[in-house]
Amino acid sequence: MNNLMKGYMDTTYSLLDFLKAFESALEQHNIDLQLSKYQQNHYNVIFKTMSPFEYQAAEILTNYALKLTQEQLLQTSNYSYIELFDLRTENLQVFHVHQFNHKYESGRKI
Repeated sequence: MNNLMKGYMDTTYSLLDFLKAFESALEQHNIDLQLSKYQQNHYNVIFKTMSPFEYQAAEILTNYALKLTQEQLLQTSNYSYIELFDLRTENLQVFHVHQFNHKYESGRKI
């Protein structure tokens, strides 16, 4: 705190001047903090997919949460599905979802 105040005043200042300088230093610190948060949320975003979900997530999430979301989006590309049967009369479709490294034949994993 002492280093911070040296930039705003010297030993000849009165107590009133000190309080004004201290308030000014706190305001500047808050402005710098807000700018830092804004830059973190809006700059240096590296997109890993072309998914619209990722673009929307980048607009509303912090960098940490965005990285977790990107990991989950990338993991979805490791899965495939097979339509098992289709009941059009009830608008019901049944799928088997599996990882690419597993094969699925006649209802059982190989």
